[in-house]
Amino acid sequence: MIATVVIGGAPAYLKSLDRVGVEAVLDDLPPIGKNLVVINDAIPSRMSAINTVTTGIDTAAFFNFGSTASDSRRALRSAYHLNLDPATVDDWSLARFVLMDGFVDNVEFVSGAPPQTPTNTQPGASSGIVAEAAIVADLAADLGIAPGDTLKLKLAFGASSAADVFISGVFVADDERSAFWMGFDGPLLRPELLPGFSGGTVGLFVTPDGFDAVSLEAAATPMDAAWIVELDQTRLSELNAGQIAETTDEFEARIQQAVPGSLVLSGLERGFNALERRSVFARIPMFLMATILLTIVVYYLLMAAGVLATRRRDEIGILRSRGISLFQMARLYGLEAAILIGIPVALGPFISVAVISQAGRFPPFDGITNGGTLPVALELEQFLFSLVTGLVAFGVLVVPTVLGGVGSVVVQLRNEAQPTGSPFFQRYFLDAALLLLAGFLIWELGASGNEVIQVDQDGGLSTDPILFFAPALALLGVSLIFLRIFPPAVRGMAFVLSRIGPVWAALAIWRLGRAPYFYAPAVLLLTLASGSAVVVATLATTLQDSARERVLYGSGSDIHVVAARNAIDKVETLRGFPSIQEVSAAMRVSGEIGTAARGPVFDLLAVQPDAFADIAWFRSDFSGMKLSDLLGEISSDRAVEPLFLPDRATELGVWTQTGDEIEHLFLWATIRGGSGIVETITLGPVETGDWRFQTASLEGIITPIELLSIKLFEPAGDDRATAGSILMDDVVAIDSATGTRSVLVDFDTPDRWTTFPTSEGLDAAFNLDLRSEDVGEASGSGTGRLSFGRGSDGGVRGIYRSASGGPLPVIVSSTLIANASIAPGVPFITRLSGSLTPLVAVEVTEFFPTLDPDDNAGFMVADLDRLADFIDLKGALSTELIDELFIAVVPEDHDQALADVNSLLSAAARVEVRRDEQNLSLVDPLSVAGWRGIGLFAGITTLIVAILGYLTYLRAYAGKMDTEEAFVRSLGLTRLNYVATAVIEHLFLGLIGIALGIGSGLAIAGLAVGVSSRTSSGAEPLPPFILATQWEPVLLGYVLLGAIAVAAVGLLTVRYSRRAMHDATRLQE
Repeated sequence: MIATVVIGGAPAYLKSLDRVGVEAVLDDLPPIGKNLVVINDAIPSRMSAINTVTTGIDTAAFFNFGSTASDSRRALRSAYHLNLDPATVDDWSLARFVLMDGFVDNVEFVSGAPPQTPTNTQPGASSGIVAEAAIVADLAADLGIAPGDTLKLKLAFGASSAADVFISGVFVADDERSAFWMGFDGPLLRPELLPGFSGGTVGLFVTPDGFDAVSLEAAATPMDAAWIVELDQTRLSELNAGQIAETTDEFEARIQQAVPGSLVLSGLERGFNALERRSVFARIPMFLMATILLTIVVYYLLMAAGVLATRRRDEIGILRSRGISLFQMARLYGLEAAILIGIPVALGPFISVAVISQAGRFPPFDGITNGGTLPVALELEQFLFSLVTGLVAFGVLVVPTVLGGVGSVVVQLRNEAQPTGSPFFQRYFLDAALLLLAGFLIWELGASGNEVIQVDQDGGLSTDPILFFAPALALLGVSLIFLRIFPPAVRGMAFVLSRIGPVWAALAIWRLGRAPYFYAPAVLLLTLASGSAVVVATLATTLQDSARERVLYGSGSDIHVVAARNAIDKVETLRGFPSIQEVSAAMRVSGEIGTAARGPVFDLLAVQPDAFADIAWFRSDFSGMKLSDLLGEISSDRAVEPLFLPDRATELGVWTQTGDEIEHLFLWATIRGGSGIVETITLGPVETGDWRFQTASLEGIITPIELLSIKLFEPAGDDRATAGSILMDDVVAIDSATGTRSVLVDFDTPDRWTTFPTSEGLDAAFNLDLRSEDVGEASGSGTGRLSFGRGSDGGVRGIYRSASGGPLPVIVSSTLIANASIAPGVPFITRLSGSLTPLVAVEVTEFFPTLDPDDNAGFMVADLDRLADFIDLKGALSTELIDELFIAVVPEDHDQALADVNSLLSAAARVEVRRDEQNLSLVDPLSVAGWRGIGLFAGITTLIVAILGYLTYLRAYAGKMDTEEAFVRSLGLTRLNYVATAVIEHLFLGLIGIALGIGSGLAIAGLAVGVSSRTSSGAEPLPPFILATQWEPVLLGYVLLGAIAVAAVGLLTVRYSRRAMHDATRLQE
């Protein structure tokens, strides 16, 4: 029964999985995505042409979708028409006629009536009413149009005569977002205005006759045409993903033949191709669990058949002694087996359908069924699977029994008296062959990167189904190989205990050693069941944890905002909300290693270290340090105070002197005004000779003004600048109104001034020299010397103050270390946002939230404030690059926090909510109805099979112990000693089977998870999974088996104490 339910229900479960996935995709698609819309802007404005196209589309839809597709609805817009009424032309200048099949049934007329075929008798008609039309209410109110008005129109482009259109009514749509409008509500109800025209555009809804009438003079003018084919969603959901995608593709091809130049709008092909691809990868863990479950079920059948054949040996021997032939015996037991197996074969599909349906009420399925049942149907395929299972079970039960009929009753008794011989799979080394096969499959999996599904260059998927059996075969192979070790190990223990142990212990081990292969099925069953339970528990738990951790890693925070304009300005405001715990602004850019634009590409994430450490989820294996300590290595120490000019400063001046003749060398300064805008001002050319005081005006710059850097500019290529040096002294702020001169920098102390990198690397140097003459404003003796080579950054060399006194510290991924040939502690140059930036790796990590170490050459993490300051130094605007926010919220105020965040964001910002992403991953139908569902079913089935198998073994054990019981009783074995003997036997077997199962199960679980841990798109999970086992259900199974063992020992003890000696010594009952 178990086999027919499991195997017979497999196709039903897969189809239920398909149905759930299809329904989920259809629910997520907008109306235009789950239906078909054919558009064409080259159809002539003639009803005859329109009707021909309509027929072609309806024929194609019926051919491909049958009764699932409805007749198409037309949504047509005529060419633009001009308003000829000079009194209203300023309000609206253009009109378009609209034919929308069925629109009257989906609107409500607030005044007037639906348009009818014109009779040319309406008042106000000067050239004869061509058509009646209706208009949407809000547009009518805005443009001053009411029922009873007559509009005079002509073609906007091309020659035509004037036509009168009578406004019959004004309406409001029942629901502009409904499937009826299919997203065309805006273009149809409120057409867009053409460039060069004023006022508005009127959408005039007419009847087919009216559309034909107004289009007569525009017959050669193309119109905008769409045909909407609605699909019955219930019938559509009965198809699988591949059928829907293929049918949609065929429909598009047929439309291209019938109506060339058309475009089919639908999300069906793309959505269901993606679903089919996701389904393939989502089924990997399900198939792996199924192969393991199938292995243990088949083994149970073989074990039960062996026990049954053993019990029938006496009966078979007697029958054979009385002349019954093997054929007669096969017919006898075959009929018996047919009756026993026929009932499960017939009932199995019905039971499997009921089980699958009711499984939807279990907690793992709540997210997709809301406590209801799973969609499942009874089909012929299930009966065929059940029948094949029954035929296999028939052979398993009958063949061993018939083969055991060779020989007489005397032969049977002699065989029973002898120790059980080694099983056939050992005599022919089938166990070794099985283990070699499993090893080969595991090796092949490793060679393919643990991928049982390969993706070719065209995106196609290919599967090697044999690889799915690798974990199951490995588990079975390990168990069978153990049986080679079990007999000599037990005999050795028996030898030792016979000399040093008590009699009851030695007797227990002696019996195990005398007939080890009698006990082998029980050990093998426990090993398989225990190993299967561990694999299932580990696979399900690890995949669930991995799904959760992928969201934690990918989101980076409770709320992640992308494309947030002026994100840095919102940080303090957000921190002020009670619902928000912490906020970090962030910048995400790509860069290249080296000074040329051809180096290894990397991704860089700049965050606010102290805040981000309190926000992000960080697993201990990502790095050898805690996240707070890791980010502390790059955190800004704020050692450099900003250089602010006095508020009344009107000029900035610098003393300079150079002995090198460099043509067209200019002195610049980079400043940041009070508005936050970074500007570069020029202090004029640098000339050879004595000291000069060079100044620049600060007029128009909002205070306070901060000095960021001093630069030299030479109009030359990166590697073609002129080498030389320049002396600088006293940077001065001048108030021209009062004549006050304030020294900002005297260059008497280093003050962490450092040079910008150039195309030659860090080839420039800045040092302090002692001056030999009085220069500048201050009385100090120091002066700064900037020495530079031929390298530059777009012609720029210069100095700035660095908080670290050198390159910016960054955290780098280990992949970047390997791919870019950089070393920790060694400065290197990168191109970030088109500018050369000096960096130094201070720490290495394997992973960092939201970053993929395998994207490009790797990643870097930087201090946002330090990086933004450096970008500003170069004259760029860092605030434009800072457009992300990582936000940690107060858990109980999550909804309020989301509302607070949205209140500060523009429509362009994208808000990613971790809680929603986690909920989506937990209710993903492919995972819920896939590996979680089969995991639950596999765990329950494994426990049932283990209990039934153990009970089967206990029945055989009780029968075998009958004769030995008489001997041990005649030797005077007490009841207590007998209990101890039974406990030792069962405890020893149980511990061996469970221990071996746990060990092999954990080892094989790593392989199974490695194969199964692909995301729904086939990518490796990020971050990598960590094996985790949910031990509670496994231990519960052990407790149940232990309780059965205790009960069995108790029953054997009672039987031992009550059974008479003459009864125990009888040959058979």
